[in-house]
Amino acid sequence: MGENKVTQCQQEAEEVTQIMQDNYSKVLDREGKLQDLDSRAEELLDMSTTFSKTSKTLAQKKRWEDQKLRLVLAGVAGQELDLSSLDAADWDQRLPPPAARRVVRDLPAVRITPAQAEKGLKCPVCLLEFEEDERAQKMPCEHLFHSACLLPWLGKTNSCPLCRHELPTDNPEYEEYKKDKVRRQQQEHRLQYLHGAMYT
Repeated sequence: MGENKVTQCQQEAEEVTQIMQDNYSKVLDREGKLQDLDSRAEELLDMSTTFSKTSKTLAQKKRWEDQKLRLVLAGVAGQELDLSSLDAADWDQRLPPPAARRVVRDLPAVRITPAQAEKGLKCPVCLLEFEEDERAQKMPCEHLFHSACLLPWLGKTNSCPLCRHELPTDNPEYEEYKKDKVRRQQQEHRLQYLHGAMYT
């Protein structure tokens, strides 16, 4: 009887040992797979970092070149430059806000003349020809659009879909940014003029 219990305990101990060895093998196998996943993730991260470093758009490159030129010109002219204008997260990197509602509401509606219809004048958004006496929305830049084409656009951004002429917005930060941008362009123009005058 005591011998049977010893044998039974030995069998149970062997079963437990086997289960533990199987579990340990599974843990090692999972650990190996996790290490493979970790190394693959690191490779992908390295690849994405390399890709992002080499995939700057031409506009971004031009912007950084312009900023470097402004720094150099400001240094040559002995002027201080507002470094807050070099913030990479500024409005140059974002879509402008929608046009002001009052401005959109006040856009004139005009009727298409027979001469315009005969010429085959088209809405630049949908590319459908306007019909004689059809109503069209007229932007300050003189471009004409179907209301159904223009109004959703101006609900997303403040510029003409064709020439990018900007309308005022209801966003005070963006309006201040536009004023600051004009001031910076004027300052840059003066610096370039000064630089040109120094060497002529």
